[in-house]
Amino acid sequence: MKEGLARIEEAWQLPAEVPAGAWRQRRRLAAALRALSERCVRADASEEILGAAARLVEEALSPMRAQPDKTYFGAMKDGWQTDDPRQYADRGVLIGHSNPLAPPMRLFVEGGTAIGELVFSPSYEGAPGWVHGGMVAAAIDQVLGFLQLHRGIPSVTGRLTVHYRRPTPIETPIRIEAVPGEERGRQCALSARLLAAGELAAEADAVFVRVDAGALWSKPPA
Repeated sequence: MKEGLARIEEAWQLPAEVPAGAWRQRRRLAAALRALSERCVRADASEEILGAAARLVEEALSPMRAQPDKTYFGAMKDGWQTDDPRQYADRGVLIGHSNPLAPPMRLFVEGGTAIGELVFSPSYEGAPGWVHGGMVAAAIDQVLGFLQLHRGIPSVTGRLTVHYRRPTPIETPIRIEAVPGEERGRQCALSARLLAAGELAAEADAVFVRVDAGALWSKPPA
């Protein structure tokens, strides 16, 4: 099981460049949609421009809807028999270059500390000029989960408490650092901090609960 977790951890550390083919084109499509989404929430465009953009997107949906589905869960359940797991991790909601909803985030480890780096665009704005607090919490949770993968501990979030020290600005380099704490039975205490342009913006403490990874991944959520 630890070998499986190590492979997932490796998959989450996504390459900057990918081979030519469908994966590269998926990243290209996601990048275009990400940029479009940023312009959608920001551009003070006319009815004609917005309508023309909407029609182009609607036309692109038709051939995409006709394609078969294969999810991250489906690839994992198949045991990655023919697929590179990184191309599925690359679709992740926070880390994936192939997911237009993702910022995306870069994950890596320095010593025993898990690090996440990202920039939140205006698509993630809550209060004017600031990142929505829920997105701050989600980003911290992602790095904490990555820390547990690195430690070889299959687990899920049991509790996450975020202490917001100051608003997190959009369009600013963000660095999240996560470290382990005390363990009691199945519970693992963890902590993290979020720095915006080097300034402390949030701190968090969490409890992750050890699980049977085989049981967790053997069937989709109810």
